[in-house]
Amino acid sequence: MEFALVLPLLLLLVFGIVDFARVYHYWNDQTSIANTGARYAAVGTNPGAPGTLAAWIKSQASSDELESGTGTSRGVQGTGASVCISIPDARVGKPVTVVVRSQFGFIPFLKLGNASVKGSATSRLEAVPPAGIATTTAPCPT
Repeated sequence: MEFALVLPLLLLLVFGIVDFARVYHYWNDQTSIANTGARYAAVGTNPGAPGTLAAWIKSQASSDELESGTGTSRGVQGTGASVCISIPDARVGKPVTVVVRSQFGFIPFLKLGNASVKGSATSRLEAVPPAGIATTTAPCPT
């Protein structure tokens, strides 16, 4: 009888710990790919197939959830992560900022709410970037 009273709380605690670990993993992954993207933007290179650097950065996510919003657990809400590459002043030595952001839904079957998960990195331009590297000349939204 007592176990039936404690079980829902125990399950909520376990699912909460698992979701916290997943959110931490997504934050770490987004920071890592933002750092890689900032480095490529700083040297003015697009390592992927013809297309935008932002699309290549998004494709480097470690899970289908971050890349496209699909997957088995569906913690990331929407269409996966969004990428913003900001180069306000395209002169050598000026900063380039890459922000990778997603919305994470905690314990989706209970709909406990969403959290914005953001990874960002800033690097200094080493070469004048070619057209199409930046997604904006304004600062990326915080």
